[in-house]
Amino acid sequence: MTITRQALFMFLVLALLQMGFARSARSDGETGTPVTTVGKVDLQRYVGLWYEIARIPNRFQKQCARGTTAQYSLRDDGKITVINQCFKGDGSLDNAEGVAKIVDRLSNAKLKVSFVSFLGW
Repeated sequence: MTITRQALFMFLVLALLQMGFARSARSDGETGTPVTTVGKVDLQRYVGLWYEIARIPNRFQKQCARGTTAQYSLRDDGKITVINQCFKGDGSLDNAEGVAKIVDRLSNAKLKVSFVSFLGW
């Protein structure tokens, strides 16, 4: 195998493994057990800029070629502003702004996000 074929092979293997882990994280497949969340989320540590290092393809990210980020910031009303950004293949920036409502105030571990624009992600 050439270096390029080796790299492609490793990418495919890692992608398949990631898909398997993601499926098992969503449910057990047989009983449909819901995903469990962490016990507590410190929102002060959660807010900020997060960089995507890998992804399972989503229909709302199909235009993203590189540089995907999510910016989280606390609002005065207790909700969280969410700004997702990425660069398209042509180099232009694409973004979508949303608002996350904290579903469980005891743990802060469950959020319900609504995106403002129908044209965004």
